[in-house]
Amino acid sequence: MDTFFNIGGWELLVILLIAGIVMGPKRIRDIAHWLGKTSVQLRQISQSFMRQLNAELDAVDSGEMRAAMQDVKDLQRQMQELRQEMAGVVMGTVDSGRDALREGHTVVENSIAPPANDRQPTTKPRTPIAANNGRSNGLPKLVEVPDDPE
Repeated sequence: MDTFFNIGGWELLVILLIAGIVMGPKRIRDIAHWLGKTSVQLRQISQSFMRQLNAELDAVDSGEMRAAMQDVKDLQRQMQELRQEMAGVVMGTVDSGRDALREGHTVVENSIAPPANDRQPTTKPRTPIAANNGRSNGLPKLVEVPDDPE
């Protein structure tokens, strides 16, 4: 016996036996009749759906799919041409910038360079704090604060 909703033959027999005890023989016959009609309708709907799906897939495979694939290939080719054209424009701009930089390199280099500093520093080096007995030049003397008694 084939499986019904993934229920084996023995399992279905036990379920029907329990249903017969709970519902009685007259109701079980009506329910079995309804289940039979419903399963036939579901099978017909499933077969109709499969036939329609196969027909649609066959129609797509014939000409529409080929035309769509050709359109996609044409778009890919156009995109490749646009990429090459854009790369040429960008490279031309970069080359123009390099040429301009080469021509004006000395002007740019001189305008960016800092002015020459020939002066010697006039400040004298500071002495460490320890060498001055805890005092440094210009800093106040340290004050000791007693600890808080609390």
